[in-house]
Amino acid sequence: MQYTSPIDIKLNFIKKNLLNTFAKIRKWVTDNPIKSIIIVGTLVRLVVAFLYQYITLYPDSEGYVELAKRILNFDFSSYEGQRSPGYPILLALSNISYSTTGALQFIIGIVTLIYFYKTCLSVRLSKKISFYLTIILSCYLPTIFFEVAILTETLTLLVVTLILYLFFRIRSGESNQYINLGILCGYLVLIKPFYVFLPVILFLFY
Repeated sequence: MQYTSPIDIKLNFIKKNLLNTFAKIRKWVTDNPIKSIIIVGTLVRLVVAFLYQYITLYPDSEGYVELAKRILNFDFSSYEGQRSPGYPILLALSNISYSTTGALQFIIGIVTLIYFYKTCLSVRLSKKISFYLTIILSCYLPTIFFEVAILTETLTLLVVTLILYLFFRIRSGESNQYINLGILCGYLVLIKPFYVFLPVILFLFY
């Protein structure tokens, strides 16, 4: 009979427990993909917030802040439309607090991940591929750093993701989403007028 040392027995016991733990975690992740996405997205953003610890302002940021002040004061005198109001509305809701805006944009980023996952499922990608793509996006640092900047990109990405999600829902037969799709397309134009062409493209591909 082969002799097994106490150390080997202990190592085998630890290995078995680790394998069981990983199997349980994997099963939980498989059964709860959206919760897993929220957890991963939140952890990554908490790490970035801990290491970065400030909100970045760019040359474009000043225009958004100025319009947010006008919205809060209901004063549009001499407003010439240099900036569209979609993003400044978010700034106004946060009372132009950069830290609050950053927190809101972290939440927006996580909501974007959820609907990105759902959109992947809507285009008939498997749950496994949809999940892995979403996890990759959740760890994509350039996207996260936009969430700690006073810029439109984070809000734009959310609205575009929601539009695509509703578009594919409509294509699959849910005709009660047209109004929601129209509202989102309108709001996207308020964020960036450049996207005024998007409804036309969606119509062509319908």
